[in-house]
Amino acid sequence: VRGPSRASHMSSTDARSVQALLAPLVEQGAPTACSRQPDESDCVIVEKASPHSPASIVGLQVGDWIVAVDDVPAVSMLVGCSHKDAMPRGQHRYACYRPANCTTWEVRTTNGISLGAEFRPTTRACAAALTEEPMNGELLMYLWQDGEFQLLLEHTANATGLDLLSWYSVLPACCFGRTCLTLVSREINHPALVLQGASMIELFGDTQIGQFGEYLVHWYMEEFEDSHTSDFQGVAAYYAGITCARALHQLPEAPEQFWASTAQHLLLALELLQSYPHATRVATETLQRLRANAPERITEVLSLVATDNLEMESRDSAHGTLFTFPPFGPVKETLRPSSSVSLEGVLGGMGDDQLHVMVMMANYRTNGPYHTLMKMFCEISRAVPTRLTGCTVMTFSPEGEDRHPSVQAWRGAEDTAVEEGRLVQVLRFAEEDYFDITEEIELQVHQDMLRAPSIGLLCANGECFWLDEHDELDVVVWDRLGLLEKSMLGEPEKEP
Repeated sequence: VRGPSRASHMSSTDARSVQALLAPLVEQGAPTACSRQPDESDCVIVEKASPHSPASIVGLQVGDWIVAVDDVPAVSMLVGCSHKDAMPRGQHRYACYRPANCTTWEVRTTNGISLGAEFRPTTRACAAALTEEPMNGELLMYLWQDGEFQLLLEHTANATGLDLLSWYSVLPACCFGRTCLTLVSREINHPALVLQGASMIELFGDTQIGQFGEYLVHWYMEEFEDSHTSDFQGVAAYYAGITCARALHQLPEAPEQFWASTAQHLLLALELLQSYPHATRVATETLQRLRANAPERITEVLSLVATDNLEMESRDSAHGTLFTFPPFGPVKETLRPSSSVSLEGVLGGMGDDQLHVMVMMANYRTNGPYHTLMKMFCEISRAVPTRLTGCTVMTFSPEGEDRHPSVQAWRGAEDTAVEEGRLVQVLRFAEEDYFDITEEIELQVHQDMLRAPSIGLLCANGECFWLDEHDELDVVVWDRLGLLEKSMLGEPEKEP
């Protein structure tokens, strides 16, 4: 356990490095020159590749393309939350392309192991996929991130059914706004709505069409914001903030509340859009100008908002870093038999180079994302069996839910893990005891634990790295294992 009762620098039974363990499972073919670029609409781009991952071993770099997986277009295999189900256990072949020098090569993996990299579709791949899935919010968000606002406007219009540009070309200017308000009043509960407004603001600025884009953004915030993920809430806050700041530049006598709400919109955007550098830069610059140009009577109001900003920056610095996992507390029921139902029991069997997966499921026993998570857990455990000690799942799901057909259907990957000899313990808590644990975690990481599953990687010293909503276990785990190895060797730890 923690402290003097636990041997210092106790390691797993296999002293080889993670890269040495992975090397036999991946193979890189010889690169060859390519005379023509592959069809971009089939490809995905490598966005991140940990130096400790299988992708790094075979030479994949950020900016490289994956063209196909087992002769199937890569965009259909490597993008979206369901792609893990499209990758069965076994050997896979990845056709790779490097735009920087127009070379191609093949990567082969065994045992169903993934490359451990983050991918995103190319712009043309997004556009092609959206013709088949016009309501796919993830693909629409990629177009926004790339600044492809004309394409975004076209595809969001398909998703919402609001062809506002066509209406504008045939309606008198005096009737446009009133007609749109009538048609938009029907419920369109989809993030395409806010992205359509965003593209109108970006393309048309302070024109009538751009102003109606502002209306769509504010309407989404008031009516539907809580129905979707933080990315779309962040986009709404971003455009609400920059358009209100633009209005304040011309209306310095606006009420104090308007100044404060504008700053709060920008702060919320900074908090929710941390993964989007362009948006955070613009929001930061807009907030700085807002404070610099504010009338003296507004200074005190914005100084209060500035305090909130300092707190937000503190949260950002803690987001995604290590925290101390709290004791489990009283366990109501053990759904998966285990000899260890305490935090001390889990830590006592760990070496300094090992991790334990912690999963918080709230009132769910299983769901689709949990099924995908457990498939990743199995995959990583097969690749580096001595580095993951197991998985602990915590829930306050209703008693008897295990017998529900949908729960049993989503539990298949968990059952596979147990059949393969992996330690999986599922602990059911009383609701109040579960929330005592999550409250202690929330106080340390400064974020709400609303997702199910919420995932952490526990170290032998009791510290835990909490994954944010953009992280996947099979990508982050290689970074964490690499950091543990460096720590044991006495090298300085540096967050990836």
